[in-house]
Amino acid sequence: MSGPSKSYEKLVKSGDLVHGDDPVINWMAGNCEAFHDVNENIKVRKSIEANKIDGVIASIMALGRLEVHGGLKDSVYNTRGIRTL
Repeated sequence: MSGPSKSYEKLVKSGDLVHGDDPVINWMAGNCEAFHDVNENIKVRKSIEANKIDGVIASIMALGRLEVHGGLKDSVYNTRGIRTL
């Protein structure tokens, strides 16, 4: 998950991460720290064991899946419209 973690960090630092100013995500993000190893891999961890960072980890995992599948695809409803019976 190093690649998505790096992408997430770039989004956060650039101010391009949009989460609707959710107070829970803000709290969880405050509990996170980026850990860099000797191979320039990055991992998100919590500084205190009791803190929660699950929402941030889930966001990083979702970003990873988005990167693997080539980004967001246009909805079929945008191209053909809604079908009704």
